[in-house]
Amino acid sequence: MDIGNLTTTEAIRAALGASSEEDLTDTDISNNTPELELELDLKSWLPDFDSIRDAGILTTATEAQKTAYQHLKMYAKYFCADLISRSANFSMPQMITDGQNEVQRFQENKWKELRESLRRRMAIHRTYLSDYAVSEFSRTEETTQYSLFGKATPSFNPVTGEQT
Repeated sequence: MDIGNLTTTEAIRAALGASSEEDLTDTDISNNTPELELELDLKSWLPDFDSIRDAGILTTATEAQKTAYQHLKMYAKYFCADLISRSANFSMPQMITDGQNEVQRFQENKWKELRESLRRRMAIHRTYLSDYAVSEFSRTEETTQYSLFGKATPSFNPVTGEQT
């Protein structure tokens, strides 16, 4: 399932380490409204994210545009994975076995490590995108520069009342 034309539920499952849709269904993911959360987050710090996405999809995109689009996709994947990992109703079991006996457990400390890892990865892509947006969208039109100092020679002398 596509999320915001930037990531998929399969990519989110992969980022979380879910081995199959049985561990984490598309419904579980969509119930957390990741598309809306992602859009609101991106608009809060990268208002031109639509331009980056649209330019990166084009076949005529420059390498810089393609790279920015790839960073945007990676940020979206890790953001949505982090969102899902914070969901209270979501827990993936961990199989523990000694060869004969098998048990399923939920380990919270692994989730903390996973969330920290997701946030570090998000930060890398967010930094790149912020820098790209500043360089790409903050360009101003070139203007002709004028000197701040000049010389004026009057054609009328107010003391003598004569034209010069």
